Amino acid sequence: MNEEPQEPKRPAPSNAAMNKMMWLAVALSPAGTILLITGETIANRGNGQVLPLVIFVLNPVLSCIGCCGMLTSPKRSKEMAILGGILLGLLFAVLNAVIGVFLGCACGAKF
Repeated sequence: MNEEPQEPKRPAPSNAAMNKMMWLAVALSPAGTILLITGETIANRGNGQVLPLVIFVLNPVLSCIGCCGMLTSPKRSKEMAILGGILLGLLFAVLNAVIGVFLGCACGAKF
């Protein structure tokens, strides 16, 4: 009979790290939008009414969604992922606003 030793089956590679990086990009994406709008507003070429909408509505929503996605895992309860995502999302929203406004001011002054 065929008694060859069998190799142990290797688990399939997971895309968990790639998924986390994608959700991190979603959470940090408002910083670029804030940067562009702030730079255009400072250079007197943009609409200043759009900036508060982006900072106070779009930024927290995308940050919280991205952080909830980062914290979602089969091992973790959904309630903890949502609560942690909201808290971490608010921190990311403040970080995005600070980075976007400071860099937007610096870049807008060059135009």
